[in-house]
Amino acid sequence: MPSALISRFKYNPETRCLSVWFVRTRRRYDYEDVPPETHEEFRRAFSKGSFFNRHIRDHFRFSVAEEAAEPQLSLPVNPAARPSAAPSRRSAERRMK
Repeated sequence: MPSALISRFKYNPETRCLSVWFVRTRRRYDYEDVPPETHEEFRRAFSKGSFFNRHIRDHFRFSVAEEAAEPQLSLPVNPAARPSAAPSRRSAERRMK
């Protein structure tokens, strides 16, 4: 389910760090010592924003990453929102024929 709050997230099971990128600010917040079970429930949640607000926000220490660029290898909340290359003019013309 696409989220209006969260653009993507990534979990590192070795460090138990959950990184969350927010839609509005495009900033990354790193939540410390998040149990794997919480990450799995978050991953499965129908509403990422609701789950985040109820079970992650105000429950774990966090830091705001200085560099907010989105990672290349993370789980998008809305796979359909991935940027794609625009079709070339030639391919668009072929489709019109």
